[in-house]
Amino acid sequence: MKTKQTCISGDPHFRTFDGLHFDYQGTCPFIFSQPCTQLDAPFVYFSVRAANAFIGSSRSVSGVSEVEVDMYNLTIHVDGRTSRFIVNGIEQHVPYYWPSKDRQIVTVKYSSGVFYITNDQMVQVIYYVSGNLCVQVPDIPQFQGQQKLCGIGGNLDGNYKNDVVDRNSTVFQIKRNPVTYNEAFNRVEDTWITSNFIKIRPNAPACVTGEQVSNLTNCDSQAAATICDPIKQAMYHNGPFSDCYLLGNDTIETAYDNCVFDVCHAPDQKCNVLQTFAKNCRYVVPGGDIGDWRPGTACPPPTCPIHSHYETCKSSCPASCADSSAPDFCDQPCSEGCICDPGYVLDNTRISTLTCIPIDQCGCTDSNGNSHPANTPFITSNCDIRSWCVNGTLYSERYGCDPHAVCSVSGEKMACVCLPGFTGNGTTCVDIDECLDPTSCNADKGHGNCTNTIGSYHCDCAQFFTQPHCQNYQPRRHCADLRRYWDIADDGVYTINPPYTFAGSGSFGEAVVYCDMNTDGGGWTLMSSDRSSGMANRTYQNYIEGFGTPSEQQVWLGLDLIKGMTNYENTSLRLNLYRCPHNGLTERHTYCTYKNFLVRGAVDDYAVVIPEVCQGTEEDFYDGWARWNLDATGPSFIAFDNDYSDTNCSATFRNTGWWYDTRYRCGAANLNGIRYSCDNVPEDSTSSTYLFWAGSPLGQAWLYLRPTLYPDYDPMPPMSMDLAQTEINSDGTTS
Repeated sequence: MKTKQTCISGDPHFRTFDGLHFDYQGTCPFIFSQPCTQLDAPFVYFSVRAANAFIGSSRSVSGVSEVEVDMYNLTIHVDGRTSRFIVNGIEQHVPYYWPSKDRQIVTVKYSSGVFYITNDQMVQVIYYVSGNLCVQVPDIPQFQGQQKLCGIGGNLDGNYKNDVVDRNSTVFQIKRNPVTYNEAFNRVEDTWITSNFIKIRPNAPACVTGEQVSNLTNCDSQAAATICDPIKQAMYHNGPFSDCYLLGNDTIETAYDNCVFDVCHAPDQKCNVLQTFAKNCRYVVPGGDIGDWRPGTACPPPTCPIHSHYETCKSSCPASCADSSAPDFCDQPCSEGCICDPGYVLDNTRISTLTCIPIDQCGCTDSNGNSHPANTPFITSNCDIRSWCVNGTLYSERYGCDPHAVCSVSGEKMACVCLPGFTGNGTTCVDIDECLDPTSCNADKGHGNCTNTIGSYHCDCAQFFTQPHCQNYQPRRHCADLRRYWDIADDGVYTINPPYTFAGSGSFGEAVVYCDMNTDGGGWTLMSSDRSSGMANRTYQNYIEGFGTPSEQQVWLGLDLIKGMTNYENTSLRLNLYRCPHNGLTERHTYCTYKNFLVRGAVDDYAVVIPEVCQGTEEDFYDGWARWNLDATGPSFIAFDNDYSDTNCSATFRNTGWWYDTRYRCGAANLNGIRYSCDNVPEDSTSSTYLFWAGSPLGQAWLYLRPTLYPDYDPMPPMSMDLAQTEINSDGTTS
C-alpha cells in the first residue's frame, strides 16, 4: 500500500504530507499529526505529539527531543535524550508488543538510533533520537482531504497551500515554499501547543512558544556552506557522498540548504547533520553501503564500548538478547556504527548506551513476548504476580498488596503503593503517626492539638484558628472580624460565631447579622434598625433573643448578643440619624459615636453603661440620649411586659422596648421607636411617641457596633485552647 510522510529534521525543518517546507523553533509540546475528528471505519484514532529542545547554548534553534504517541488505549512516550520509552507510564524495553507478540496490534522497535512505533493499520511513527521525526500514513481516501488530518504536519490533499491551519480551522495564506520566518506564521503554529504531554522532567525550564523564540541571529553562513559542501557534491556524483546522487537533485538541494542553516546556527551539530544525510542516503543506495564518508568530512567515528567495534556497513538488525538471529532476516539497508564482537549480543533492555553481553547473561521474555532485564523483579497482572529473571529463566510467584495499599504506577513501574497516611513497601503498610511531627495542626505554634487516627489524624483547633490544619487565625466574632480577617468588603448579610453563649446558643453558635463594610473603614455590625413598627409589641424575652430580617436591615440584634459583644472587648456604638424635611427645613443626615458602649447582663436587667457623650456631626450640649450621670450605670432595658415604672414608658412609646430613663420622664431618646414616613409626619401632639432623639422626633435611625480600637483591636491573636475538632482524611480532605 502506498504511504505518505510528514517529517521533522535537523533544527528543526518541517515537511508536510503535501510537501510544504518551513521551520518552527518553539519548545512547547505540540500536536504534530492526528485526525481532525474520527477517521472513517475501520481506521482508529491516533495522535502524535512532540516537543523540541534548544540545541546546546543556542536560544534560537531547537530539535525534537521527545515524542508521544496515542494508539488504541496506549500512550507511548519516547525520550530521545536517554533512548528510554514508557507505555501508559511504565518503562518498557524493545522490542515491545501489544497486546502480545503473537497478536501484534502495536509494536515498538529500535534499530541504530531509530524508534519505529507501528500499529496494525500501517500508521507508523519513525523517531531518530538524533532529532528527526516522521509520521507515515496510508495514502488512501480515509486519510485524504483537507479536514482529515490536523496538526503542524498538515493535511493530506495534494495542496500544500492549505497546510498551515490554526486550531479554529483558519487557513494561513502561503506565499512561497519554503515559508520564510515570520511572527504571524509562528502564532498560527503556536495554536497547536498542547498540555496533553507527559512531563518527565519536572524541573525543566518553562517552554518557549514559536513566537517568543528570538529571531535568528547572524551567523557565518559561508563557513557553514563549506562544511556542507560534501552534500552538494553528491549532485555531481562526487565527494564522500558520491553514491547519494541517487537521492535526486531536489532532495539533495533541500538537504544542503538545511545543513547550512543548522551548522550556521549550531556549529557543534556538524557531524550529526552529515550523519543524518548519510542515513537517508543508505535507503536509495543498493545494500545501503555508501563507504566511509567520515574521513572526507573530518568527522571521527564513534568510540565503541567494550566488546564491540565500529563498522561502516553493519547490519541494521543486530543480534540481540531478544533475537540473536535477527541479522539473518534483516530487510533494512546496512548502517554504520558499533556492533557487538563475536560471542556477544546487544542487550536490548539497555539501549541508551550500547551494551554487549554474553547471551547467557541476557534477560527473559514474558508470556507476551516482551523483554525484561536479568535480576530485576517486575510486577504484573494487577500486582497479583511478581516475576524475575535468572540465567535466562523467568520465575514467578503470587503477590499482593497490603489492605492499606493500591496497585498503581510508581517510578515508571507497577507497584503496590501504600495509601496516604501509611508507610511501607506496599506489601506491608503501617500507620503513620502524623502527630509525631510537631508542625501537624500547627501544634508547635499553639494553634491546635493533634490526635492520631488509623491512616489519618484530626486537629483540635485553638479558638479562632481555622480548619483543616489550624493554620489561619480567622475569628468570626462580629463584622469587624469579617472585614479584617476574611477580607469581606461588601455590605450584606453574613454569619458570625461569637465565642460566648447567647440567647440559648452555646459558644461559637451561629448568628446571622447585617454588616456595613464601607462606612468609616467598615466592620460595623447592625444592632438596631427598622422601617415601620417592627419594634412594637415585642416581649422582654423577644428583645433578649433578638428578632428581625437582616437582609432587609430590619433588625434588633438581641440583648444577650449585645451584652456578649460589648463585654468581650471595648465596643463603640455608632448612630446614623435622619431627619425629614419639615417646616421649611431640608432633610438632614447626621451621625455620632459613643466611643465606649456596654450592656450589663440579665441580673442587671441589661442596663446600659455609656461613660462618654456621643461625638460626631450630631451635636447636642446635653447629649441626645445619655443625660444621666455617666460615671454610673445607666437605665435598664424595658419592654411593655416588664415595665413596672410609674411613667409607663413602653406604653407611652407604643409598646416598644428601650433603655428608658424612668427618672426623667422616660429620657431624651428612644431609638427603637416606631418609624414614620416623611410624607406622613405625625402631629406635634403625638410625635414624641415615635422614634425619638434629643427630645425630638426622628425620621430614621441605624445603630451599629464595632470594636473601639478597630482595625487594631486584636493585635495579638488569643491563644485560648477552646478547641474545635476537624478530621483529616487519608486523601487530605476534612470531615
